[in-house]
Amino acid sequence: MRVFTKYTPKRIARYVMSFFSGTFLIEGLGVFHFNYGRVIIDSILSPARMKVCREVNSEIAMLMAARA
Repeated sequence: MRVFTKYTPKRIARYVMSFFSGTFLIEGLGVFHFNYGRVIIDSILSPARMKVCREVNSEIAMLMAARA
């Protein structure tokens, strides 16, 4: 599990893309899970955490588009 002290979506997206599945922690926001290179959005997440998931997943999509 990787710990991010600052919330930087691009750095987190690169980490998530590098591994198949796992978890990461953002200090002040909590623990997030990812699988198949995408952050998993659960229905029980708070609105702030859901926003983080969406932002990271959109960064992943932009990085994937840049690779193609």
